[in-house]
Amino acid sequence: MVQRKILLGWEMGGGLGHVIPLQRIGERLKALGHHVVYCVQNQATALKVGMDRGELRQAPHWTHRAQQPPLPPGYSGFTFGQILALFGVGERETTARMLREWTALLEAERPDVVVSDFAPGLNLAARGRYPLLVFGNGYTHPPDHLDAFPRLWPTDAKPYYDEAALLESLDALLSSEGRPRLERFPAIMAGDASAVRTFPLLDPYRAFRKAPTLAPILSHVPSPIMEPGEEILCSILPRFAESPEVLRALASLDLPGRLLASALGEGLIAPFEQTPWRIERTIVDFGPHLRSFRMVIGYGGLGLTSLALAAGLPQLILYTDSEKLLTGRALEHAGVARAFHYRRIETETLVKTAARLYVDPQIHARARELARAHAPLLASDPITSVADMVQGLLS
Repeated sequence: MVQRKILLGWEMGGGLGHVIPLQRIGERLKALGHHVVYCVQNQATALKVGMDRGELRQAPHWTHRAQQPPLPPGYSGFTFGQILALFGVGERETTARMLREWTALLEAERPDVVVSDFAPGLNLAARGRYPLLVFGNGYTHPPDHLDAFPRLWPTDAKPYYDEAALLESLDALLSSEGRPRLERFPAIMAGDASAVRTFPLLDPYRAFRKAPTLAPILSHVPSPIMEPGEEILCSILPRFAESPEVLRALASLDLPGRLLASALGEGLIAPFEQTPWRIERTIVDFGPHLRSFRMVIGYGGLGLTSLALAAGLPQLILYTDSEKLLTGRALEHAGVARAFHYRRIETETLVKTAARLYVDPQIHARARELARAHAPLLASDPITSVADMVQGLLS
């Protein structure tokens, strides 16, 4: 077999939920005899999960160090277009710079196929020049056939950014550079092939999808847990430092638990010392050991959230943004979770909610039932499906 080069790019968003799936896809492609390079927005995170430094390239950033810009007065991210615009997508100078930087990377690497995860700039640079597979979860990969991005929740709020004007600006820039035009704003997420990895329950665009989604990419495919353990599995973010009362409330839970603390500084860990919590300072895959746990406390990241859903564990979600809000609300509506903004929950409410989720037999029964209903979706391997799509683009 002739070795071919696959470029896997990640541009927006944060956390392990992007690098781990890309790494697993890359490892499968290497096992098939291909060469891979990863163009990622956060190399430190990529190295932390074990990516080879020699395969890493720095992806361009829409903003300084990929940081979220301050939210302007009156802004609400109730469409994907508003979220893109906040980072400068459609602003002529910023978009032109991203096109130049991605084009330079692509010309230096000369990949045979590009796999793009939450990377609108890479999509624009690759379209019509390299075979392109657009990959992502439900939230980061809206359907590209729609005329406009739909609202993610009912609201009377007016859009801060004029998405029609953004499309016009993008179209003018692309035309001036001899690149394929965008006939509609959602087409910025279009490729020659598409792979969406999520449970339909957690897909905010499930009503608009034309094709079924792939199963989520999990570190371990669990069976529904009929007799849960005693521990709480807790994952929080560094930004929880903004909510010391929440940290104290979590630390005060007089219940056994594991705190996933690989991304946390010592200041965030301090409240959990001298408590029943066991602190895990390195990345630990608890997928094969979920039977030790009784519930999950997290921020709504799709990796841990999907793992808990598949295992049948109730969840307390302290969401941090609109994506995590949608995930939390979907699970709350299904009766297996409670969701609160991490800066808008009182200490007493948090403690009482966690205690109820820990012991309530009806919530545990619903979580097990939902896990059994989702088990058939996990029978097929999404990594194999994505690798097959890449192979198809090579032929």
